[in-house]
Amino acid sequence: MLTWTDTSIARAEGLDDLGVVAEIDAGARVVVFEICATVLMSSYTGSHRYLVRPGESAVRIGALPTVLTALLGWWGIALLVTPRALWRNLRGGVDVTAAVRAERLVRAAAAATKAAAEAEAQEHLRAAATYGTLDERRASALERLERGDVEGAWLLVGDALGREPAVDRDLPLVRRLLMALHDGRRWGRAERVAALLEREFPDEARRGILATTLGRIARESGRPDGYVSPPPWWQTGRGLTAIVSVVLALAGAAALAANAWIREHRTVHVVNGTRDSVRVEVAGASPPSLALAPGARGSIVVAEGDLRTRIARGDREVERVHSLRSDFLDRFGSVVVVLNVEGAGLLIREQAAFGGSGRQRRVDPPESLFGPEFVVVEGAGHAFEPFPAQSGTKKVVRVLTRVDFYAGHPARLIRLIPEGTPARALDFLELHLRLAPDDEDTLERYVEVAREASEAARAERFLAAPSAPEAWRGARERVR
Repeated sequence: MLTWTDTSIARAEGLDDLGVVAEIDAGARVVVFEICATVLMSSYTGSHRYLVRPGESAVRIGALPTVLTALLGWWGIALLVTPRALWRNLRGGVDVTAAVRAERLVRAAAAATKAAAEAEAQEHLRAAATYGTLDERRASALERLERGDVEGAWLLVGDALGREPAVDRDLPLVRRLLMALHDGRRWGRAERVAALLEREFPDEARRGILATTLGRIARESGRPDGYVSPPPWWQTGRGLTAIVSVVLALAGAAALAANAWIREHRTVHVVNGTRDSVRVEVAGASPPSLALAPGARGSIVVAEGDLRTRIARGDREVERVHSLRSDFLDRFGSVVVVLNVEGAGLLIREQAAFGGSGRQRRVDPPESLFGPEFVVVEGAGHAFEPFPAQSGTKKVVRVLTRVDFYAGHPARLIRLIPEGTPARALDFLELHLRLAPDDEDTLERYVEVAREASEAARAERFLAAPSAPEAWRGARERVR
């Protein structure tokens, strides 16, 4: 959130510091109105000072900041300070008259002091003009340095060197002047002397003593920029700000471009857990169709949106629409999207913690995913592949998530379903019995699981379906 403070005073055009003080003494007030706004993805808060003369309404004068805050302050980080700003503005702003009066008095005094110093400098310059020869001016400059009048010495030296090229006897004088400017922390004057030396003493041998002095002054002052050539623009404050702004703009553009590309190229894994070969067609996908044998797996690339899917299995063909959408930041995360034909494939989601003493499987048991035909697993960085041998460090523990597809006969696959969840095992077997009612192995395994889980009542209701084949009746008797 960007924050600024406007030190100027609105409605005080044409008034200098003493004029503002006079208005305050005549009964005027200075009040602060706050503005909070969010534009695009950046939030701004700031304050403006207004001059309110006697008889004027502060609320009316601050109407514009109040309206802008009410319209633009309810988004982003600015939302946190918008109610406070509106409360202060509607109460007439914050009165800062006393502080502004003191501030303007100090500024007026500083301006008067500066004007007096400039007048004194001009007086020194006029006094310098009374000396007839350059040697006398140099002697006067040394005398002024002895008295501590650095400004006067500078005026005399600058005038002398400006009228006649420097000579060797000027070196000690200029060196002493540099040291005096350094001791008085007069960086601007010292910088001008350095520029003068570059022009007047081009001979390196004759400039040696001055170069040493300049180097020592630079080290002692901690401000080498005042004595050497200005740094390249990219090393200045504005240059760094421009570079950072360009980098941020490029990063933002790259993020937008990457996000758009990811949105148009989402990978969808297609698994076939049925006993039949299937053909899956998705409108706009690449490739547009997949032929999968029983227990096979493939993948397609699609754009986000409504996926119009046609699945042909044997002499049965169905059409469905699945929605694939995600937010801006979610697209940069790890996501596994699976189209599970008829929901029959057994998908297992598991997590493992790495680091410390090595790989440690989490307390949470693996999760079986079947039934829904379209599954989106957030945070899964490993799709249909094992965990790496190691990850993380002794001090950093990383938790990884993987999704895998297990093919095979349903009667054997239920051992992969986490223990303690017999209802899920029955759900899996019932799903496959609906798809293949004549599968005797799956039927017998269903009866065994129902007996072990004491789910006879559930099994009887399922096996008593009106369209159940003859073999299911015998199984129903065995469940009892």
